[in-house]
Amino acid sequence: MPKRKRETTAGPNPHRRPLATTATASPPPGTPSTMLREPQARTDIHASDGQLIQPAMDNITQIPKDAQDLDNNIRLVAECKLKQLQERNRPNFLLSLSAELSSDASPHECRCLAGIMLKNSVEGKYSEDNSILIEQWNNLDQRIKSQIKESLLITLGSLAPQARHASSQIIGRLAYIEIPSQGWQDLIGRLLRNMAQQGASPSSLKQATLEALEYVFEEKTLRFEKDTINGVLDAVIRAMNHQAEKSFQVRVAAVKALQNVHKFADFASDDDCRNRIMTAISDAAKSDEAVEVKHAAFGCLTAIASKYYMELEPYMETTLSLTTEALGLEGVVPLARQFIEGNIKVADWCSRKTAISVLGAILEGPSIEKLAPVVGLLIDKMEDPHMEIRGTATCTLRQVFELLHSPALDKRFFTTEDFPRIMAALSKRGKDVPEVSKEVCEAIYFHARGYDVPISSEVDHSKKKISSELSPFLSGVINAILSASELDKKTPFGLPASASAYGALIEIVRVSNIWDFEAVIAIMDLMPRIMRRLNTALDAKAISSDDKTNRQNLQALLCDVLHAIIEKLGNSLHADKVRESAQSMLLQFCRVLTCDCSTARDKAALAIGALARAVGPKFLDHMPIFCQYYSVKLFSPIYLEVIGTIFHVLGDEILPCCDDMMDVLYEGLSKPKLKPQILACFGEIALAIGKHFEEYHLQAVRKKLKEAANPRYYANVSDEDKVDYGNQLREGICKAYSGILRGIKDQKSGLKVAADLVEFIEAVSEDESRCT
Repeated sequence: MPKRKRETTAGPNPHRRPLATTATASPPPGTPSTMLREPQARTDIHASDGQLIQPAMDNITQIPKDAQDLDNNIRLVAECKLKQLQERNRPNFLLSLSAELSSDASPHECRCLAGIMLKNSVEGKYSEDNSILIEQWNNLDQRIKSQIKESLLITLGSLAPQARHASSQIIGRLAYIEIPSQGWQDLIGRLLRNMAQQGASPSSLKQATLEALEYVFEEKTLRFEKDTINGVLDAVIRAMNHQAEKSFQVRVAAVKALQNVHKFADFASDDDCRNRIMTAISDAAKSDEAVEVKHAAFGCLTAIASKYYMELEPYMETTLSLTTEALGLEGVVPLARQFIEGNIKVADWCSRKTAISVLGAILEGPSIEKLAPVVGLLIDKMEDPHMEIRGTATCTLRQVFELLHSPALDKRFFTTEDFPRIMAALSKRGKDVPEVSKEVCEAIYFHARGYDVPISSEVDHSKKKISSELSPFLSGVINAILSASELDKKTPFGLPASASAYGALIEIVRVSNIWDFEAVIAIMDLMPRIMRRLNTALDAKAISSDDKTNRQNLQALLCDVLHAIIEKLGNSLHADKVRESAQSMLLQFCRVLTCDCSTARDKAALAIGALARAVGPKFLDHMPIFCQYYSVKLFSPIYLEVIGTIFHVLGDEILPCCDDMMDVLYEGLSKPKLKPQILACFGEIALAIGKHFEEYHLQAVRKKLKEAANPRYYANVSDEDKVDYGNQLREGICKAYSGILRGIKDQKSGLKVAADLVEFIEAVSEDESRCT
């Protein structure tokens, strides 16, 4: 939080705005005279040894008064006199200013100017004179310094708010100068005694004292004892309590003081201290009688959150409740709606855009009931003649879907009657200019994602099929998305809308209800269209490096979409549609496997795995295509997982291809990075083909596992990367042994593998670098 900037001036100025004022209060009976004495215009000040110290000017009041006269001649003469007096005898000049500041008999404008001049005589914080002014103060006679400080403390009980304010500022500045050198040791004690005078001290004195504490603790370089900090914290928190302190001005000053004092407390590690501070702020933020107290409390909360955010987790729920209540979001919506309705139909398109933006700004917080009536405005503006208005309206609708759309909710922001209108608008705008169609794709994505709601026992089971309401509109929405991502004949892989468009398609396919006839037709129609696009992306020539990157990204996206379609149809009664196109899709995926992009290769591999599961044992018919592209060069952790999937799908049917595939896996063991995943793959293969693995490959794999498990490869290795690799290798070996033991049927063979496993475990247990 920025510090409160203190008033500064280069000299007397008749046009200077007065210091901030607050209401004054009459001193109650019994107030100590030391707090309220009223020095005369000429004040006799005594040193501690009784010697009289007299100010150099007998009529100090008149000079500051003349220095603020509207007559230029009078004002200039007075300014010159003040300058001369300061240069002639600086100590007595400062002493006289402090006496003028503390005198309730002096005119308030003279006391105000005296306070500013005295402060500027010790305050060089925002100028190059800082060190000079500090040295000048330190060189003053100790008796003069003591009397000035005493006058300042007396002024805290003054009837004039301007004088109290100036005194608080000067006290804060002198604390910055004196405390580091062990000066003014009784300052905090004197201020706390002011706060402790229950019933005998006027509220104005407490307010000024708290303001002085605020300025003192503004200086982060100061150091205080823990007991001192605790004493100040107690006084400040007590003054914030509306039951103990009736003056809201005092409570405001206390909250502002806490904003600085908390920095010196042990907020991070002392739970009791933190709880006391947060409770006090929370109570102040709930203040209904004074908005100033509430405003100061949130300022203090902001300062704390900026420094101690991680420590505020236990208070987040309370803080959210306070901020929501303070913002009055449910009063906000009607006002915002008035603004929106008043500007959304005007001729100026900028005003229409602003109106829509206001709606987007209030989406979080208010209830759905409050927001529902204004959503229709967005649909209207999606037909606006200006492109920016259509884009902003669609973007705001996307925010609505993202934040508020969930069919599992009992209340929804649109009605059943509104839904066709929303879907029709999205379908139409998908064919708009790219700036708008991109927003459409994102809106559709979040709309579809809203249907992906985990169904718990508390939720109505009929909502499992709530995505059926999408089914009649799927064809139109899919056409809109495909239009938004249409492949250009010249540059078929460079449109910015591609990522959001295909992401929306994937989400729509994933949440659609496959048991609805409209959904089945739409998805089955989508599959060949995506295949055609993938074929185009595979055949198109990339001229520039950007084209090459975009082509690879497009291939990855299209593989993702086909993967979603395969899983959706493959798990339904319409899996035959996948089997009919399996060979063509497999060939396309295998072609993607040969590209330079690891992301695209992994997406293609995952799609192949999904295709194998959807086709089932008949996938054997397509294995010649797969084996044609089967190579160590294509191996990756995901690819090797897919190999295991294919073995599980085909089981014994894969035996004609098994030897060749195992030979390539053996070859891959020469690549250290792939070895852990290849060993794990052996376990999946053993589990998939059982006795056939025993007959043809068990001995060879046992030998490979023993070689990989040899302690000399990783025992007592200190290099971090090698330690991590050793742990991965051991994990792969464990997965291999697990799969083999579950897959083999012969007891004798099982005992041999178990003995190998025990030997491996013993070796691992002796290795101190192993993963715990």
